[in-house]
Amino acid sequence: MGLMNYINSDMNNPLYAMAFSSAAMLQDYLHKSKLDLIIISYDIAEELQDNVLGNTKLIYLTKDSLGKEYNTPDCSYVFKYIRAAYICDTAVSMLDKGKPRIKNNIYRSYAVISPIGRCGKTRLAKAVCSLDEVRGGLYVGMEAYSSTTNNGYLSCDDGSIRADASSDILYMIKNRDEQLIDFIEKNIVSENGIGVIPSPLIYQDIKNLNKDDMSWYIEQLIEWGRYTSIVFDIASSVLYDISCLEAFDYILMPVLSDEISRVKINSFYNMLKVYELHKMAGRIMEITVPDVNIDNPIMIREIEKCIGGNIAG
Repeated sequence: MGLMNYINSDMNNPLYAMAFSSAAMLQDYLHKSKLDLIIISYDIAEELQDNVLGNTKLIYLTKDSLGKEYNTPDCSYVFKYIRAAYICDTAVSMLDKGKPRIKNNIYRSYAVISPIGRCGKTRLAKAVCSLDEVRGGLYVGMEAYSSTTNNGYLSCDDGSIRADASSDILYMIKNRDEQLIDFIEKNIVSENGIGVIPSPLIYQDIKNLNKDDMSWYIEQLIEWGRYTSIVFDIASSVLYDISCLEAFDYILMPVLSDEISRVKINSFYNMLKVYELHKMAGRIMEITVPDVNIDNPIMIREIEKCIGGNIAG
């Protein structure tokens, strides 16, 4: 219980832990659900049925400091009385969640998502882009409905983009295509000084993305280095894998104060808890978006109040 509380109270690591009071309770859980990694001692592990652990990664807690020579990428042996921080670091390393992002301190990735409509979500996403004073912001549309097309093209300030280009981008992400950035460079457009990748015509394409896909996509955009603020405008209804949000540095949620909106927002948080994404829920920053243009001082003030100095500038 102490280790669980230590892991869950540390907002600087991506892990969420659960404690089981007996082998039987762990076994029952594993019959219904999946865990990424299990920290367990040998005496408890011996009480489990054969194969119940499957291919789950393991950290065995030992009563002495021996066992490191048997470590593998999927199984580590750790002295049970060592610092909790070391056990946590070992878990992060085994899950490949501690790999440093290819960036320096000026790069930021944002997810703007809300379960309610007409809350200023798109205006907020574009306002965050416009506030970037280093290399500018990139707006990535992941809405349920794309912009209106004109003979198969979307018109912007400096030309037009094929309306189905975003679907091609999602296909390239799933296939880890090394030509992704070259394709984006040829198809990206500008809207009031903001780089824009519009939402795909068919929202089902977005549903195919999982957390690994989203992480890879963001890494490619950051490694490209063209934009220092990368802002995804995401419709909550189009994400099949809601854990995709874990890939972002910041999660912004536009909210409204009326009763129906609060019910929808609370339902969204409850859904995150069902999927055991408690820590991610704690990272969400709620913001009431003012009904003004993206460059209005009132909009700027609200964003700075919400995320402080976490915009490149």
